[in-house]
Amino acid sequence: MLACAHPVLTFDAPTHTYRFGGVVVPSVTQVLDCACRFDFITQEQLQDAQARGTYVHQLCELSDLDELDDEAEQGGEHWPRLLAWRRFCLDYGANFSAIETIGYSKLYGFAGTVDRRATLELVSPTDKWVIDVKSSEAIGKTWGPQTAAYKQIAMEEDPSWALARRATVRLLADGRYKFDEFKSRDDWKVFSAMLTLNHWSKTNHVLD
Repeated sequence: MLACAHPVLTFDAPTHTYRFGGVVVPSVTQVLDCACRFDFITQEQLQDAQARGTYVHQLCELSDLDELDDEAEQGGEHWPRLLAWRRFCLDYGANFSAIETIGYSKLYGFAGTVDRRATLELVSPTDKWVIDVKSSEAIGKTWGPQTAAYKQIAMEEDPSWALARRATVRLLADGRYKFDEFKSRDDWKVFSAMLTLNHWSKTNHVLD
């Protein structure tokens, strides 16, 4: 008997498309899209914000991997946000076990990229943290459910993450940062409900 290969998770960055075993699966952000309305900003402003977020993520990732050319980036528009991230890492004693890692929930059928899995040695050295990097000024209403979804992915891969804490780090344009922890048990309930709605919207419904 031939052994069956395990399904592979892939991610296409330009289209933000995850596939598990070759089949397109919803991402965490796509599931939460229906809860976010951006009527109050123009399409150009939205695209600028998305581009900023992507660039800042890349800066932080390269910095954490010690692969960033500081001289090339210093003085750039997003340099203060990178300095804010570095200050956070120093202030909290951040020790990362995973950086920008894609994952898939086999139990619930969604995928996502967990920005950081970490311990914060100077704050709570025995706790594990799921941390998402943000570059907006205000807290987003879907960030709690978003981090709950990322925690679910981490927990399925390693049950010890069941007690992990969740937070975002907002990197501000003036070089400051804001650390926001999410504790509500409703966060996962909200994401689960929206995931159910997402799955339902993609099925055929025939009236009797």
